[in-house]
Amino acid sequence: MMHNVFISFSSKDMETALHIFDGLTSRAVKCWISSKHVPPGGNYMNEIVNALVASSVMVLVYSRNANLSKEIERELALAGQHQLTVIPLKIDDVVPSGAFIYSLATSQWIEVFPNIDKTLDMVAATIKVITDKTEKFALEVQDALEKDGVIEPTDLKYLEEDIGAQMGLT
Repeated sequence: MMHNVFISFSSKDMETALHIFDGLTSRAVKCWISSKHVPPGGNYMNEIVNALVASSVMVLVYSRNANLSKEIERELALAGQHQLTVIPLKIDDVVPSGAFIYSLATSQWIEVFPNIDKTLDMVAATIKVITDKTEKFALEVQDALEKDGVIEPTDLKYLEEDIGAQMGLT
């Protein structure tokens, strides 16, 4: 499955995270969430890393539970290393602590409730702007590589297939 968005959440908030996933996917946003996309017997850490680095946006379902999660801290660090845009969706009235203070210092918080549908409309529109820019840039790079003779148009097909296979996307 090709996706643009990695959804990060505490397993204790799975019901809300799945609601957000369903809401975004119904708005034509291609999302990845561990509870639906890690295959049976799959290496959870590898699957998360592969999905995160293949994304351009991280939607963080932020809560008291997330604020205590070392795993989410690691996911935020990877998101920073790979220059993902982080969109924190606040589902609890909680003030960030520890590494979250640093990681989310410049992020615009979005309160999910009381109107989750309106919030998801806004988030989906924002994600589409971000991913459209990312896809446009990728096409410009591809065109430049083809023009310079670094890559042939037919090579791109095989490159995409190889990368997709390595990431379990094909």
